[in-house]
Amino acid sequence: MTRCWFFGLSLLVLSFASLACDDSTGSGSPGEGEGEGEGAAEGEGEGKGDVAEGEGEGEGSGREDTDRLCHDGIDNDGDGYRDCADFDCARNPAVTVCGGENHDGVCADGVDNDSDGYTDCLDFDCSRNPAVTVCATGEGEGEGAEGEGEGAEGEGEGEGAEGEGEGAEGEGEGEGAEGEGEGAEGEGEGAEGEGEGLCAGELTEALTLAVDDLWFTSESDYLFDIRQWPGEGNLAPSESQVRRLAAIPADALFEERDFVDFFENLTTPYEGAPEEEIATCARYAELQQLLEAHLEHLVVYRFGEIEIDVFILGTTRCGELFALHTVSIET
Repeated sequence: MTRCWFFGLSLLVLSFASLACDDSTGSGSPGEGEGEGEGAAEGEGEGKGDVAEGEGEGEGSGREDTDRLCHDGIDNDGDGYRDCADFDCARNPAVTVCGGENHDGVCADGVDNDSDGYTDCLDFDCSRNPAVTVCATGEGEGEGAEGEGEGAEGEGEGEGAEGEGEGAEGEGEGEGAEGEGEGAEGEGEGAEGEGEGLCAGELTEALTLAVDDLWFTSESDYLFDIRQWPGEGNLAPSESQVRRLAAIPADALFEERDFVDFFENLTTPYEGAPEEEIATCARYAELQQLLEAHLEHLVVYRFGEIEIDVFILGTTRCGELFALHTVSIET
């Protein structure tokens, strides 16, 4: 009887021990599953974060070349110019919201469509736009004329050699044709020279339009005036030359500035600049392009202290010295 009781008690203890092990294993499994679930949730969260980040990058993809992007008041490509103040909009034939002069139709209608003072091919929006075909550059025309001249020369020689040939050899027809060819070549070279830049009156007219109501800002604002002097051939302007021509006192402090660096400050609007400031920077960019297209040896000279005379200088292909003059107040 005692043995039976002891055996029964042992079985009871073993049963309780088995149940305890089962409970421990069961509670562990849900815990493990829960952990896995949290990991999955975390993975899902990370995936959503990546997608959101990707969407954000897509919106700032650096494009400003459609009617919608050129009319939303945002600098979408981050270059400091918004909407129609950005050449990616203003000079894009696919963009219609900017008006402007940016395709063959409006670049040959005799109208200043964007009201910047330049009409048709005199406007860089036409003449420097690869989508515009009606504005042949002067250099291209010159080369074409030169090519025609060479062709005429070849034709003259051919006719002379083959035309009268062995007979009169002559009568100078071959030489005459050759002479005509050389003349045509000369005309071509002349045309090429004309394409390299404006001189005197034409350049004065273009610059007058470019600086009209364009203010140079320092501690006070000043407009530009245009000065034209006889040059010294195709030589760069010298300090002594400008002192003499502009009647600058000999003891006035002199400083030379790099042309490109000078215009960099004028053509780059500050962050958050108003539309008026952005438009002014765009006008300075067009002025810089005009000067670079028609003048050589570009440089900026400054004379004086506090009230400083500023001269933007360059020489034309005809040898004239041109200057845009303004005043900078720096106390």
